[in-house]
Amino acid sequence: MYCAIDPSIAVFGVTQWENESELTYACIHALVAVDCTVEDLYCEPSLPCHYFRMEADRSKPGPLFKEAFPHVHVQLDGAPRFPLGTPERPHVIQEFIEFLYRNYRHDAWTQWARSAYQARACKNVEDIAEFDALADAYHMGNRAKLLELKGISKKLRIAIADELADACALRVSLEERRLIDYP
Repeated sequence: MYCAIDPSIAVFGVTQWENESELTYACIHALVAVDCTVEDLYCEPSLPCHYFRMEADRSKPGPLFKEAFPHVHVQLDGAPRFPLGTPERPHVIQEFIEFLYRNYRHDAWTQWARSAYQARACKNVEDIAEFDALADAYHMGNRAKLLELKGISKKLRIAIADELADACALRVSLEERRLIDYP
């Protein structure tokens, strides 16, 4: 059984928590279909896809600094693995799904980020032009404009973090994350 969160992305996994919202364990698998849909993958497993697994297990930190809390695998077992997000952001399941969209459905992610920015950072309708200017500067590789818009970039990051936080109350303990994370 899987949950298709997008025609090309499926996630499935196991979570454990305590105190109603503190995530203590998560193992979330994701399949991203390449040039096909998740349904196509289900019917024909040999079709190309990308695999990711997000793990967060505070009871098993692993070898010294090898397995960040949380971390993402890019193959079924073993290295490489990379840390997910930053130690200051506790909403790791949401961050994992956001990571998938940002990398594989950037058009949908951009619409979502624009909506989050508009809802959380714009005082009036005209302020959305700030988001559009930032997106254009990134697209054009205009470093001077990016430096000029660094305040807008910070407002966007805050809006995205707030949107992720409001999506679900389930979170990891920041104290645990700081204890296990590297560097």
